Amino acid sequence: TLAKLHLEELKAKYNDWHTVLTAYNRGELGMKRFKKLKNTTISSYSKEVLKRASENKLAAINHAKTIYDDYNK
Repeated sequence: TLAKLHLEELKAKYNDWHTVLTAYNRGELGMKRFKKLKNTTISSYSKEVLKRASENKLAAINHAKTIYDDYNK
């Protein structure tokens, strides 16, 4: 899907799940503004998505992460 491809592109570019998810949620410019304002890319959105992913509630994120990890072994 397009969302999966977009996540993979962001992961290749930023290599950090908080940055990837914040950019996915806010757009890359929004993520950069957020980082400048907060001095971090850890957002409530990225924390919640990663929490749910670790609980196996967001299979799409886990799947994208697995694909990325397998690709980079």
